[in-house]
Formats: sequence, C-alpha cells, structure tokens
Amino acid sequence: MNIRGYVKTVFEQEKPLKFVVSRILIRSKLCKLFIIKQKNYNLRFDPVSSSGALWINPNYYRPANVFFSDYLKKGDKVIDIGANIGTVTIEASKKIGDSGKVYSIEPHPQIYKYFIGNIRLNRLKNVKTFNFALGNKDGTIFFSNKHSDDQNSIITNKNGIKVKLKKLDDLDIKIDFLKIDTQGYESEIIKYGNHKIKNSLVIQIETSPIPLYKNEKPFSYVAQQLEGLGFVLHMFNKINSRTFKPMTIENDIYTGLHHLLQLDCVFIKNFGEIEKMNIEKLKKLILILFYSFKSYDLVDFLICKLDKLTNKNFISDYRKLVTTQKMFKKY
Repeated sequence: MNIRGYVKTVFEQEKPLKFVVSRILIRSKLCKLFIIKQKNYNLRFDPVSSSGALWINPNYYRPANVFFSDYLKKGDKVIDIGANIGTVTIEASKKIGDSGKVYSIEPHPQIYKYFIGNIRLNRLKNVKTFNFALGNKDGTIFFSNKHSDDQNSIITNKNGIKVKLKKLDDLDIKIDFLKIDTQGYESEIIKYGNHKIKNSLVIQIETSPIPLYKNEKPFSYVAQQLEGLGFVLHMFNKINSRTFKPMTIENDIYTGLHHLLQLDCVFIKNFGEIEKMNIEKLKKLILILFYSFKSYDLVDFLICKLDKLTNKNFISDYRKLVTTQKMFKKY
C-alpha cells in the first residue's frame, strides 16, 4: 500500500491515532509488553491483526461472542474450528466450567502459538487444542502466511506453511455446539464431518453470499449442505456489508449500502422433524431458543410438541411466565 492509501486507511478508522499506535507496536513487537483486558479474562497483545483490533476496541468481537454468554451452560461440549487467538474458546471455557469441554482447532502454526499463550494466561483446564486443519482426508495442505491473520487461508501452491490435514469425523469427540470460521473452507469441513455435525444442536458459521477466497463455496451452497444434515437457518448473528470502490459512506470502509459481504449464521436442528429428536435434545433446543434468541413463539410451538411426547403440561406454566413478564404482547 502506498503512503496516500495508508493515510486514507488511517482516517477511515474509528480511532485513527490508536490505530497507528497499534500498528507501530505490532511491527516493533513491543505489543508483547501489553495485556488486553476483556470482561472476565485477559489476552496477550500478540503481533497479529486480531490482537490489534481488540487493543483498539476491547469489544471488537463482542457481538459475535455474546452468543456463548446466553446459550452455553455448565457441562456442554463445544468445538471451535478456526480458533485464531482464542476469544471464542475462552468465552466458551468460562461458561461451561470444569464439567464441560472445549475442543479448539487452529491450523496456522504461528497463530496456534499465540492461541496457546492465551489459554495458559487464563489457566484454562477444560480446553483441548489441536494444531491441524480439517478437510477431506489425512494428509497435508499449505496455508498462506499473511501479516493479517484473519486473511490467511489454504493455498494450492507449496510456497506457504505446511499444515497437517484431518477429517472431522475421525476425531474422537462429542459436541453440542459447533462454530466454524475457516476463511472459505467451511463446505469441505461440513462434507467430511457430517456424522459429527448431525449430532450437534447448533452451528454458528461464517460464510459469504459471494466467494471471497479461492475455491470457497457461497452461502447458498453451505446452507444447502446443512439443510441436508437436518438443520434450518434460524438467524443471522451478524451481517457485514461493504460499498463498492471507490464509494465510501462517511469515509467508513466498513459501512455498506445493501450488498452483503459476510454472514455470521446460526443454524439449529430442524424443528419440523421433532419426532426424530431425542427428548433431552429437544429440551436443550427449547432452552437455546428461549434464552439466546428470545424466539418465544417457536418455543411455545416446541413445548406443545414436548408435552405431547412426554404427557406433561409445561405449556401452561410457560404461557403464564411469558405473559407475566410481558415478553410477548399477545397470545
């Protein structure tokens, strides 16, 4: 990037001065002298863009991670594919406690070292980490090694970093919740991990309506894969859009008009096939929809189904709760 382009980028930031300082700290490696304080844990300021973003704004990843604060509970099992420096893993670890387990996979060797550093800093005992990529076979692949860690992805030539490759279905783990953020490799993970994915209740996945990486499948393809495994799209946790160059809105490159760039999607088990669902899993799905998404109408529908399957009458107490607390205006 030339000087003119860099200056333009700086002034497009919400906090231009802090942005410049963060880049100086990262380039000089002086960032390692700092600790980034989060709500209930700490992170090292490692020389990568995700650490820099959090140093500038500690709540940078909060909208995407807040899902865990609502949904996860003691004893849950979570798999975090594409753990990066560990923000999602640490949030999950704190929430599920010693009786739960987080299985975290970060393929990039250097980012993995930073990730491990954050796990040790927070003294987490319920996290099992893996340094390999997930794909269609046991073997090796090559990753790019860009300075911006969130832009690293699988490449076809052998000039990148060599990384081990495994299939999700071959891992000896059981999961309730699956988070996938792998810069364009999501469809391969789903394709060769469908047995594990079928047993999950909730999948949070980052994808895009248009391919942003080489060989990436678009949102429509990924959604069709998950629908084939018995899931339905429930909500968009986060939507990112961009304007097409050279237009910007109020000098903000991250503000778009209408065209969608990235989607943070939440898929849940298909509630139209209740009869096939385990009673305990149905109860857990009801809790997720109630506490995480405030989907009170769908919860009502599912509790009625649960009552039929168990010969109980939970629905009376539920409707009384909802109307008393004024969660829903009218029944």
